[in-house]
Amino acid sequence: MLRRRPDGFHDIVSWAAKLGVADGLTCTIGGRGLTLRVPGMAELETRANTVLRAARVFQRAFGAPRGAAFVLHKHTPVTAGLGGGSSDAAATLRALSRLTGSGSAAELAELGAEVGSDVPLFLLPGPVIMEGRGERVHAAPRLPPLWALLVKPDLAIRAAEAYAFLDAAPRRPVALTGQGTDATWTERVLRPLARADDAGAVGKMLGNDLQRGCVERFPALSRVLRGLRQCGSLGCAMSGSGPTCFALFPSRASAERGRAAFTRSAFQDPGDWIAVSPLRRGSRRLAG
Repeated sequence: MLRRRPDGFHDIVSWAAKLGVADGLTCTIGGRGLTLRVPGMAELETRANTVLRAARVFQRAFGAPRGAAFVLHKHTPVTAGLGGGSSDAAATLRALSRLTGSGSAAELAELGAEVGSDVPLFLLPGPVIMEGRGERVHAAPRLPPLWALLVKPDLAIRAAEAYAFLDAAPRRPVALTGQGTDATWTERVLRPLARADDAGAVGKMLGNDLQRGCVERFPALSRVLRGLRQCGSLGCAMSGSGPTCFALFPSRASAERGRAAFTRSAFQDPGDWIAVSPLRRGSRRLAG
């Protein structure tokens, strides 16, 4: 976290990797108007849903399509700090672009930023570096093989709340992402990591400026993080604005052993959502 901006957003430099856990979206062009069904979750079938918001932004920009029907199958929890809604918006933009033949990659990224700061990151494959309020993204080095154990306690934290907790802190936290500009961070940290291809190094790099304020206000987060630290992981942290926390492992087998250890421990709660997922590695290598 770098600073709070005059517009109320925060300037960040963040490293984000995508998960294998994802929602499913189908889009059918035709008719008039935009409709959305979310089987089993009718409460999400509103105009505020990021799918319809992204579709309206696309429609306004390109005058097409006149109508489209969307069906969203939710597999990621809502308000979890995993970017589920943002990835849904990105999928909507990609689907409409393919079906109508409109929109370059740069145009889609610009439209995505209108829907949410982290929508553009889901329009690039593999891990990315996020700058600005999160809307400026570019490809990061390829990751070594990594699997994540994800645990979301039964609570919701909205991004605005997490940033408010940060602003209310008596001292500004200093995390890895606050060490300097994106360029210097890449030189000091990501370039050596890209050469080393070292999963253990990734675990040691984990940090989240938003974590401390959220943990102080939600004891469930402290419980989850303590449990994840005892599962033999490479490292753990809160994801995004929370409340989902994650621990990294070098293989699926080790991640499954971590899940078993967590679920057997006193730190597991019946209301927890738990999943194991690979991280998408990407393909870009930085020159050594």
